[in-house]
Amino acid sequence: MSFRRVPSKKSGTTESPATGSLRSLSNVKAPEAWQQEGVTSPGDTSSGKFDLAKSIKALTNFLLPSAATSESIDDLIENRTIRMKSAISSLKERKMRKEKLVSAILYICFILMYFGIVLEQRKVQKSFNLEYALADRVTNQEDADGNTFKDLQDLEQMWTWIETAFLPGILDPSPRWYNGVPLYGDETEYFLNYNRLIGGIKIGLRRVDPCSCKASFVDYKYDHETLQDGSATEFCVFQCSERFNGFYPVLYPPLTNAYQSRRDFGPDYDVTKYTFEDDVYGGGYFIYMGSDPVLTNKVFQEIKSDLFIDKASRKFEITFNVFNGNYQLFTSVILVFEFAPTGLMDKSVRFGTFAVEPYLTTKDKVRAGFEVLFTIFVFCCIGDLIYDVYKEVMGITAFPRLRSFWFWMDVVRNVLFLTSIIQWILIVTDSIATGLELPLPHATVYYDLEPLLKKHAAATTVNAFSIVVCLLGCFKYFHYSP
Repeated sequence: MSFRRVPSKKSGTTESPATGSLRSLSNVKAPEAWQQEGVTSPGDTSSGKFDLAKSIKALTNFLLPSAATSESIDDLIENRTIRMKSAISSLKERKMRKEKLVSAILYICFILMYFGIVLEQRKVQKSFNLEYALADRVTNQEDADGNTFKDLQDLEQMWTWIETAFLPGILDPSPRWYNGVPLYGDETEYFLNYNRLIGGIKIGLRRVDPCSCKASFVDYKYDHETLQDGSATEFCVFQCSERFNGFYPVLYPPLTNAYQSRRDFGPDYDVTKYTFEDDVYGGGYFIYMGSDPVLTNKVFQEIKSDLFIDKASRKFEITFNVFNGNYQLFTSVILVFEFAPTGLMDKSVRFGTFAVEPYLTTKDKVRAGFEVLFTIFVFCCIGDLIYDVYKEVMGITAFPRLRSFWFWMDVVRNVLFLTSIIQWILIVTDSIATGLELPLPHATVYYDLEPLLKKHAAATTVNAFSIVVCLLGCFKYFHYSP
C-alpha cells in the first residue's frame, strides 16, 4: 500500500491521507475516556509534547467501548496470556500423545513378535492336536471290567486296567489291521498308527516313611519304636495325640520332603529289592522296562506280587515316549496315580511335547531371525533401563523414573525376557536333544527325556508370566489414548 501526498490548506505543503484522517478526528468532541487520560483528541499537541502511549490507549478505549478502563485492558492482556499458555500446554500435550501413540504401536508390535516366537517354538497347534489324540486314546481304553481310566477308584481296579487295557494298547503282542492282516517289522510298536514308541516303559514310585505318634514334633528326625509284635522298626516323628497310639500305632503322612522315604524296601524274601534313585523331580523307586510285551507283562506281574504299592505309597507313575514323524515332535506321556492319606486315589495324565530339532524347516529358520531381532531389542531395552537408573542416581534427569510403577514393570518384563532367552539356549544345546538319534542303539531300553521335558516346562512357565506382564504393560498407554 502507498500513501499519496495531498496539499495542505494552511501551508500549501503536502500531507499523507493518514495524517489528514488523524487531524479530522480533532474536530470530534473528546470523550470522557480521553479527558481522563489528559488528551483532548488523538491529534492534540497543544501541550507542546505528544504522548503517543496515552493517545493509543485513548484511541483503543474509544474504538473498543467494552474495554473502557485501564483495568479492563490489563485483564484482557492477562486473559490472552493465560490462553496463550494454555494453547502451548495443549500443543505439548498433543505432541506427547502422538509420541506415546507411536510408542504404544511399537510396543504392541514388539509383544506380538514375542507371542509369535513363543507359539512357533512350542508348536502349539500341532502339540495340542497330538496330545489330544493321545489323551483320548489312553483315557478311553476299557479294561476287562468295562472301566476306563476315568472310572478307576482303587488299587484293584487300577491293576486290572493296566493289565487288560493299558499294556495291550501300548504293547500289542500281535498287532493287526482292522481287517485282521498282521503287522510286521517296522510297522509294529506304533500307538494310534502314527506315534512310534521310543524305547520302553518306565514306572516310578514315591513313598513316605511310616511314622510314630509323638507329643513333640521335630522335622527330618527319625526315632526307633517297638511295634506290638516286638519288631524294631524305624519311624519318622509325627505330631499327634499319644492317647490313641495303641489303637492307631502306625501313621502315613502326606508326601512332602520331610516325610518322603529314601530307604530301600521290598518283599519278605528281599527287603532291599527296590532302591531309591535321585531324579529331576525329587527321586523315587524306578523300574525300566523294554518294549517287549511278554517281558513287560512279567515285570508288572512281579511288582504286583511283591506288593510294590502299599500303604506307604503316595504316587505311582507310568511313563512312555513316542515320536510322531509327521509333526516331527516327541511326546512324553505320564500316567499319575496319587494316593491321599484319606484313601482316595486320584489320577491324571500329563504330557510334554517338544521338537528336538528346533531349526529344521524354512519356517523355523525365519523364526530364528526374529529370535535374533528380539534378543537385540531386549538388550537395548535393558541398556536403556540401566542408563535411566544411572541418570537418576547421578542427578542428571529431573524426572524420577525409579518411583514410577511402570518403570519397575519394564524391569520385570525385561528380566523375564532375558530368562526366557537363556532357557531357550539351554534347551537347544541340551545334551539329551543333541545326542538323540533314532532308532535307538538298544530299542528295548527306556530313553529318559524327563530332564529335557522339565526344561521345557520351566520355559513355558516363564513365558506364561512374561505374557501376563506384557498384557499388563498395555495399560501404561491408556492415559495417552487420543
